[in-house]
Amino acid sequence: MPIPLQLITPNSTSVSLRLQEWPDNGCPIQYFTVQYRQLSDSDRDRWVLVSNALKPHRKFIISNLKPSTLYQLKIEAHNSAGSTVADFSFVTLTINGGLKCN
Repeated sequence: MPIPLQLITPNSTSVSLRLQEWPDNGCPIQYFTVQYRQLSDSDRDRWVLVSNALKPHRKFIISNLKPSTLYQLKIEAHNSAGSTVADFSFVTLTINGGLKCN
């Protein structure tokens, strides 16, 4: 599994994914399936499919997110050995680029 801090970088309205950080364990990754959902609203069971055939590359950005909001990200890596799924949570930054204080 990749280390979340190396894979995910949120800002106020988007999150950057560095998919090259996903370890392939000697079997090159063919594609990723990426989904996310907002965890702080009534639609928390509604996953948004970003891509079901995202080719591995250096960086991918999910945009149009809400500031100061908790999200869950589900990434599935596929290669000739099979697939691996991992879930990650992240919080977008405030509109000013800071962390939300409670």
